[in-house]
Amino acid sequence: MTKKEKIDTLSEKVVPQQPFGTAERARRNFNAKLSHPLAGFSHTKLRNQGRMFAELHEMGDKSDMRAFELGAVLAQSPEQYDNVAGLTNKEKAVLRREVTHRWSQPWKMYVVITLCSLSATVQGMDQTVVNGAQIFYKHQFGIGDESSRSAWLVGLVNSAPYLCCAFISSWLTVPFNYWFGRRGTIFIACCLSAITCLWQGFVSTWWAMFVARFMLGFGIGPKSATVPIYAAETAPPSIRGALVMQWHVWTAFGIMVGYASDLIFYNVESSTIVGLNWRCMMASVMFPALVDCCFVFACPESPHWYIRQKQYYRAYRSICTLRNHKIQAARDLYYRHTLLEAENSAKLGRNKLLELIKVSRNRRAMLASQIVMFMQQFCGVNVISYYSSEIFLEANFSPPAALAASLGWGLINWLPIKPGNLHNRHIRPTQSPITHLPTHVHGNAIHRVQLLDPREQPPCTSRLHRFRNISFRRGLLTGRGARAIYIHSRSVPVIRPVIWNGARHGNDVVL
Repeated sequence: MTKKEKIDTLSEKVVPQQPFGTAERARRNFNAKLSHPLAGFSHTKLRNQGRMFAELHEMGDKSDMRAFELGAVLAQSPEQYDNVAGLTNKEKAVLRREVTHRWSQPWKMYVVITLCSLSATVQGMDQTVVNGAQIFYKHQFGIGDESSRSAWLVGLVNSAPYLCCAFISSWLTVPFNYWFGRRGTIFIACCLSAITCLWQGFVSTWWAMFVARFMLGFGIGPKSATVPIYAAETAPPSIRGALVMQWHVWTAFGIMVGYASDLIFYNVESSTIVGLNWRCMMASVMFPALVDCCFVFACPESPHWYIRQKQYYRAYRSICTLRNHKIQAARDLYYRHTLLEAENSAKLGRNKLLELIKVSRNRRAMLASQIVMFMQQFCGVNVISYYSSEIFLEANFSPPAALAASLGWGLINWLPIKPGNLHNRHIRPTQSPITHLPTHVHGNAIHRVQLLDPREQPPCTSRLHRFRNISFRRGLLTGRGARAIYIHSRSVPVIRPVIWNGARHGNDVVL
């Protein structure tokens, strides 16, 4: 039997196989090179490459040269450290502990985790403090009546940050990261968030609030795209997925804290300052944002960003503070270098927009992520975070009870979260029905209330009817759309899901 034939296991016949075309062979070679650029090299060759790399970039003394010699070999097969000649028993124990105790990390790594978690908390608070504040400021601004104009203006003011994210600020993520680095971008975004949150506490008209909240979008867009990237680029492979998922965990925590802030400042009154309570609610987010600004530069810069800037020595010193041993740092740095070299040799990066369409793995990842992020907002779930207090008020709750009920929703939204060990491609199909079914039931319940005789209906106004439309109709669509698989690809920028997220989020809040 020739190489171009195989046996059909059902009919036991020899079936001739068509040879791969030139394009298919090139595609397979291209993917293999990108997935493992060090495959096929001998240990001696890898040692020489590691030493040459360290000498070329003047990495340090003899111990650093040795670290890169061994690190280059380990980069080929990190789990087969027992087969690498030259490693001491202590170094093997460090590499073994990396697998058995994956959360045993240097303190600098935990500083990075704290920074990313606090940034996500600021993001969640930015989203929900307006939930309780709008109960008061819409009447003070003259847009609290039941007219269509007032309803649209309230929605426009609430959605302003994400309108800015969708059309302007998210597009600034790439240039900000190129000019200022990961830490600089986070610092600028948190500064803008603190300033605009304080600004919101001093406005006296709806259009001034709209402008202040629109400017808040410049603190939300770049930060929401940069922080997960920063976490991924600094974390070791064993905990990388968990750290990226921490963004969602602590954003949910920030959503809950935003509701708590509304409840805390509800009874704040002043005879000289009109609306002091809602002003304190809106300005409260500035405090965690300022804390974020104060210690962002206590964290090391992303080694990957230094590599992109051709600053290899700084990249090595940065990653050394994030690993328990020099050999781990040299291994990870050299492997990242070889991946970038493989991309450059394959002529990647020449036209990134065209590559999103032409390269099949990029195209599939982009489409899947766009569908997931679009449907996340299209289902209307996040509308609850903006209007839950309004909904409870119109269901005949008192203002404190409505704020407390919103806090309960935020608590339930955060407590059950546990970053999973499954990949996103496995999580999405299982979590989509969980997103769809409660939304469907909730919307259908409100729909049935509308069908009752008017004398039997509980207090339920047109806003509840609109909420029913959003949650019921879009809940059905979520069951179809969010089955898409999010495939993480290094070549697909995080900015694009963020743009879709912002666009749909802003549109839903307006509605």
